[in-house]
Amino acid sequence: MLQIAKEHPTVRINLCPNHFYEATITSFISAKGEFIEDPTTTTYDAKVAGDGPEYCVEAFTATNIENPPINKLVALVSIIAFSATNHLD
Repeated sequence: MLQIAKEHPTVRINLCPNHFYEATITSFISAKGEFIEDPTTTTYDAKVAGDGPEYCVEAFTATNIENPPINKLVALVSIIAFSATNHLD
């Protein structure tokens, strides 16, 4: 993601590795930490972890850049984590 930001230094693309992916990682870590004691928060955090990749898809589309595999994978992991935890409540 950093390489893409270096090659396409737009404000929107630069937000992906420097803001949205940090928030995504924080959400995954939070989901893991709350897994046993607060399944509702776990499910929420797993879901919002996909917000960063979703924003980045919009940024890539706006600048005519193909959505990179890493972004697709992180979005998929968020969907899987949400699906796996959604029934815990």
